[in-house]
Amino acid sequence: MLCDPKKYHAELRGIYERSLKDLVKMREMMRALTGFPAEEEKGYAQGVDGEVGGKLGVNVVEVQSKMILPEEIPRARTSGSRLTINYHISYGMVLAVGSVLNYVLRLVDHFTSPSKAPSSILTTQSHTWTKETTNLAIHLTALRPLGSSYIPSCLVAAWVCTEEGSLLRKGVEAVLEEYQQDFPAESWLDQAVALRRNLRVYARRSVAAERRERGEVDEDGEGKALGENGDGYGGFQEGFQEGFQEGMLCVIL
Repeated sequence: MLCDPKKYHAELRGIYERSLKDLVKMREMMRALTGFPAEEEKGYAQGVDGEVGGKLGVNVVEVQSKMILPEEIPRARTSGSRLTINYHISYGMVLAVGSVLNYVLRLVDHFTSPSKAPSSILTTQSHTWTKETTNLAIHLTALRPLGSSYIPSCLVAAWVCTEEGSLLRKGVEAVLEEYQQDFPAESWLDQAVALRRNLRVYARRSVAAERRERGEVDEDGEGKALGENGDGYGGFQEGFQEGFQEGMLCVIL
């Protein structure tokens, strides 16, 4: 589906809407089980059409000030029980899938109507996905390295969902750099760059293919639809972690 997001736009949107609903439920469960941040710290998220509501988000300025100075990150109350760990992993999977789908949906909208302003709801939600992911990463620093070994993959997805130069991206990069120390052989930032680039290639090519089927002229041209390197698959399949690809994106591939 991710390789042809325009064709499967309805299905991807449905999965995205479900991810929003699941996120609300899982967050409340995790708060009860693991002492996640209190409700008053949360903002609100909506569905693509604004109909899904839930208490989400974090104080991003406070969180990112902590991430810039990793030694000051508070070690939140965590539990090592199997049930709690399963909830952490499931929550991370929902965050990763939601982050990637948010970016894909925004890409499809952009390439379909380049002159149209981006969806304000999807843009706002992209901030929520990123804040939630960085919040989870900080919350689980006490379980490093093995207990939170999946977190870098979630941060990769969050990085993809953010815009270049934004405070949110800088925050993700800061905490990703901290987790990088646990797995020095991995190049998480390179994987994030490759994933974002290839998702963009897939979306551009998918929209261009639909236009050709309708007999419309592709304004970008087929050459650009393949990306600067002419390869829409190499970086993603070679560089992106196999465990993340199988465990977190299998539902939408």
